[in-house]
Amino acid sequence: LVGSHGMQAHRYPEMLAKVASGRLRPDLLVSSVVNLEGGVEHLEAMDSFHGVGLVVIDDFAAPSADR
Repeated sequence: LVGSHGMQAHRYPEMLAKVASGRLRPDLLVSSVVNLEGGVEHLEAMDSFHGVGLVVIDDFAAPSADR
């Protein structure tokens, strides 16, 4: 799990301004976007190397029972 640990809060406005201007492109670090179920699969596979980039979970809804 990755967050912004280590970045000082007072530097957030500067960093967000760079994102807004396009000078900083965090989207280039994202290799895939998955739902919660897909996130489980990625966590289970963390013991092997499947490439570079970050996996982002964008849907935290519990899977339906019919899947």
